[in-house]
Amino acid sequence: MIWQSVLTVVLVLASAVYATWRLMPPRRRLQLIEWLLPAARVESGWLARWRGRVVSDALRSCAGCAAGSTPSHHSARKA
Repeated sequence: MIWQSVLTVVLVLASAVYATWRLMPPRRRLQLIEWLLPAARVESGWLARWRGRVVSDALRSCAGCAAGSTPSHHSARKA
């Protein structure tokens, strides 16, 4: 019976961490990776690949947009 409680706690905590990670802005994820894992700055290994994916997500998100640029005719809504 105790193992079910332990398993439930582990699953709930893992789900909460995963949901928080996925809902976190990419820039904040990158800051968290660099704060928790300074070794992720190394250019090889799985930590570097993981950091690279987070960096590419950050560049594609609103944090990487050119602020103040004029919208193209494709993105402008017609009234």
